[in-house]
Amino acid sequence: MVFGFGEGKVDIVLDKTNFKKGETIKGKVVLELNKPKKAKELRVKLFAEREVWRTIKGRRTKKKEVMFSYPMKLDGEKEYTSKTYDFEIMIPKTQEGEVPEGAAGEALKAVAFLAGTPSAPRWYLEASLDMPMSFDIKKKVQINVA
Repeated sequence: MVFGFGEGKVDIVLDKTNFKKGETIKGKVVLELNKPKKAKELRVKLFAEREVWRTIKGRRTKKKEVMFSYPMKLDGEKEYTSKTYDFEIMIPKTQEGEVPEGAAGEALKAVAFLAGTPSAPRWYLEASLDMPMSFDIKKKVQINVA
């Protein structure tokens, strides 16, 4: 196949999708390839992003902002075949951008309001097989973190 299309697929298998801060996510990355493929690495990444609305010169714009990102290497450079990889990733107890309580927190909230209106963070797990000179094989799933 041309440029990695139809080379196979990767999937993320979780026992549940609802988690709390500080909890460990246990899951599996299932790699299904049509034939053995050379790749640089297989990784899974936990990340959180939010949308931030800003008003500049009377015009509202939206952009995505990554609040947290933790990539985990599952395997290195080699020839990959279909296989299942177990992983465990801990969700941070606090995340960058959280506001402390009290007067300092209220002051930070006021500054944040003037800078832009952020949405609630969305959390994702993404598995990818990094293949040279080809499109990576990827899968992204959303999880809930309270």
